This record gives sequence, structure tokens and C-alpha cells, in this order.
Amino acid sequence: MVIGALQTATLRAVRRHEEYQGIVSHCSWPIPVDGYLVMVVLQFDREAFVSHYSLVKNRADRGGFRLFTSLLDAAIEEFFDLCEEELRKHVPFEIKSKEYDEVIRSAGRMLMYTPSNAGGEFNGLHGLFGSCNEVPLLKHEGEESVGEILIAKKGHPNVEVVLSLTRPVSMRNHRAIRKLLEMSSSELKLLSDSGFIYGMGKSVEHYDRRNEDLFLIRFVRHCTWELFHDEHLMMQVKYCQPSLPQGEKGKRKFETIVKRIFSSITPEERSQLWKLTEAAANQRHGTTVVISSYAQEEASRLKSQAIVINPSPLTQEIMATITAIDGAVLVDPSSTCHAIGVILDGPAAKKGDPSRGARYNSAVRYVESQKEDHRYSCLAVVVSEDGTVDLVPSLLPRISRSAILGAIRKLAELKEEENPERKNFDEIMDFLISV
Repeated sequence: MVIGALQTATLRAVRRHEEYQGIVSHCSWPIPVDGYLVMVVLQFDREAFVSHYSLVKNRADRGGFRLFTSLLDAAIEEFFDLCEEELRKHVPFEIKSKEYDEVIRSAGRMLMYTPSNAGGEFNGLHGLFGSCNEVPLLKHEGEESVGEILIAKKGHPNVEVVLSLTRPVSMRNHRAIRKLLEMSSSELKLLSDSGFIYGMGKSVEHYDRRNEDLFLIRFVRHCTWELFHDEHLMMQVKYCQPSLPQGEKGKRKFETIVKRIFSSITPEERSQLWKLTEAAANQRHGTTVVISSYAQEEASRLKSQAIVINPSPLTQEIMATITAIDGAVLVDPSSTCHAIGVILDGPAAKKGDPSRGARYNSAVRYVESQKEDHRYSCLAVVVSEDGTVDLVPSLLPRISRSAILGAIRKLAELKEEENPERKNFDEIMDFLISV
């Protein structure tokens, strides 16, 4: 009881200045070390932390065991467990990158307890994460694992059963699950209680997200799958390693760069370009999308190494289709497509990266060559086979010189004050560190 009160008091003290520092703090359980009680404090940038989707319920309705609301929530718990284990050794320790990978992998497994609990099948509680990793490793007649599974209890009011299996298939029967995925689509999904596949169906009516009892697992390409709740992406897993989705932060970065490169673009056009980028990012073999203010002229110039089309507005569905072939997609800022399968040209560029593949370096060469003509505004979106998305160019934040000089001046003024306000110092330092 006393230990718990100490943890609460420490966390309250640490959080006293969070509002001014723009951070979120978490505190570990106190561990006795050489006569002292030691706690580890973990802090996150507030904007980055809240940009990731999180559930609300953190306890199971039956049994009351801990549920995790996000990958971050589970990772914090795992990180503190690792720190506690090391502190009990009573020797200085350092957490290495390999251990970080293990923490995130374990956090992903723990997060999957939440959809498993929603399904209500005990056999799926500890095996769902492993099954989701094994299924996309398999190929059926040379094709990759692509499909969707709805996780919910049988009889869920928002799940309509279209086909029912007389003998449910265990989620641990990976080859059978892989074969069943061939029949699933965005409209008709496999249905599971987390332990077994019991049929095929779809979600219906208006799901109340507050219930947090209906989840979607989407297999998008070889060794890659995703976890969703109410259309919110909670976790991406590639080659068994979980990661956080870019979410709104990625969208804001994209739209900010687009606005700087194409100064006259409208908010609606920026939003549509982001939707097309999301569709391209799901292309399992990787792709490149080039956004150019002179897309029509470039399509004509590159016609010998591209498939030129009549200018056509793009949708997410069309983008998913045309990025299936090799070569880049050439669009203008209004999301009108002018060419597909484009082989990008350009001389060797100093900004190339020999550690990256041909697709990325081709995009760098092309964008650098476009800079020579100052009329041209160009941005390349490069999707690698592992799902990584790069923007070329990736611009540094735009901060005015006067704002930086003003912050330095305020810092000098604070130094001269006899009793400066801590919150004023924190605000200035947070700004300077973020520049």
C-alpha cells in the first residue's frame, strides 16, 4: 500500500510541469536497490503520443485481467518489466537495441490479448499473435496471403454470418486458414472468435466503438498484417515485428510538405493526394507516385518509357490497381493521372543512398533533375516492398529566423531575472529543442 502511494506521489510530482513541457510521463513500480526505492520515469512527446489511436477499456469484463489499449500501452508495461528485472540485479545496466526489438515484439503479443478477449475463446488468448505471424508466411499456389478476419464473439449484433462452417477451423491450423483467406474480400471476411474460424460474413449496422468488442485483422502482403478497431489502425506487423502506424502525424507531415512544394494547392486537393498515398502504400510489391505540377508535359516527354493515358482523376481503388505494375504513377496536384508504368530518368545525384534500392534512388535522381528547371514543382512518394514510405524531397521544418532569435532573446532575459518562472524556461527550451 505504501509502495503504491509512493509511486502515485512520484508520478504526480513528475507530471506537475507536463502542461508546459508538452510531454506525457509514466512511472514504474518502485524497486529496492541498495536501501533505496528506485523508479524509472518514461516520457513521451505529448503530440506524438496522443496522435496514436488508443482504446479505453483496460480490464476484461470477466476475470478482471489487464487489457492493453494500444501498442504504446503494452510497450510501456514491457519496458518497465525489463527495467525492473535489471534493477533487481543491483548492477548498472544498459538497454540495447536488440532488447528494444524484443520489448516491442512482446508488446505486440500482449496487445493481441485485447481482440482475443473480445472473441471470448480461451484457446485464442495466447495464440492469436503467433497465428497472425505464421499465416502470411505461407503461400497458396504461389500467391501471397491477402484477406481479412473479423474477431468477435459468436452472435455479435454487428456481425452477419453468410456462410457457417459445420466444423470450425482452429486458428493454429495455419495452412487451413491460409487456404480460407483465398475466399475472403473487403466485402466478405472470415469470422473468428480468436480461437477458431467459424464462418464467413460481414460487419453490419452501426457498431458502437465504446463496446470495444469487434476487431479486424487484415493480411496485406507477404509477412505483413495489421490490426484495426472501428477503422482505426492500431498496429502494423512486418516479419513478426510490430510497429506503430504513422497515423495523423504522417498525414500532417505529408500535407505540410505538399503545401510547401505546391503553394497554390487547396486543402481538398491535399486531402485527396493523401488518400491516394495511403492506397499506394498498401501495394505489396512497392511502387512510386510522382506528383508534378508539369505532369502532362512530363508524360509527353517520357512517352517512350511510360504508358501515357488520357488525363483521368484518380480514386483509391484505381490507384490500388495501377500501382500493381512496375514503374511510377505520374499525377498532378489535382490527383489527375497522366501516365503509369513510368521509368524515371535523371543523372546520378549526390543525395542518393547506396544502402537503398533502385526504386528510391531513381526517385531521388528524377526529383533532383527537376530542380534544375525552377518552374517545376515535384514530389515523389516511394513505397518500398517492406511497406516503408519515403517522401523525396523530405523537407526540414520551416522555422523563421526571427522566431529563433526571439526565443534566444527571451532566454537571455530570463537569465537576468532574480526568480525566473520555470514554466517560461521550459516553454522556450521546448521550442528550441524542436527546431
